[in-house]
Amino acid sequence: MAGKLSAKSLSSLTIRPYCAADHDAVVQLYLNGMISYSFEGEDEASKTLWGQVRKASVDGDLADIDDSYSARGGNFWVAVVPTDDNQEEVVGMVGLQPRSEVVGELRRLSVKEGFRRLGLGRKLLRHVENWASASGFERVELSTGMTMYRAVAFYKAEGYTLTHTTIFQQGTQHEEAHFFFPILLNYRLKYFLVPAVAFCPSLNKRK
Repeated sequence: MAGKLSAKSLSSLTIRPYCAADHDAVVQLYLNGMISYSFEGEDEASKTLWGQVRKASVDGDLADIDDSYSARGGNFWVAVVPTDDNQEEVVGMVGLQPRSEVVGELRRLSVKEGFRRLGLGRKLLRHVENWASASGFERVELSTGMTMYRAVAFYKAEGYTLTHTTIFQQGTQHEEAHFFFPILLNYRLKYFLVPAVAFCPSLNKRK
């Protein structure tokens, strides 16, 4: 069982590539993040829609993260902090899926409740941008629900351009916001935020 966590653990935070041992924690982090955007008074149609979205995600790219990301030329990372019983806890995650040789789609950016508003989302975003630049991508794109107000405000504040919105599903009023970030024209990518040695606990032993 993982030990007690606190925001102080961020001083020992590591961003490393995802491994199979992280799967359950990643899925739960995604589900908790989606539920945090639930609104009181949602109609039954909306509740059904978001339930379908969550299921499609868990059964889709999150069912086999290695195949959905790294095997296709992308990557997926987790942010972990040590616990008081010498274990690791996943407190953040993000992925990048190639859409072409030069365009990558940012997906699954999420931060665990209790570790939000501490700059971790920004660190994960910069990590993706650095990796995308080093891997030859020229542009990062993403989409998020317009009702996810915090996410929309976050990406705008981080220099992402809102290009357009689309109706998420025909017959509903739920809109999806589409953003992009031009890697080549915004070289703020000065550093990697992951240590030189980042490992998967299931595959490597701590010295």
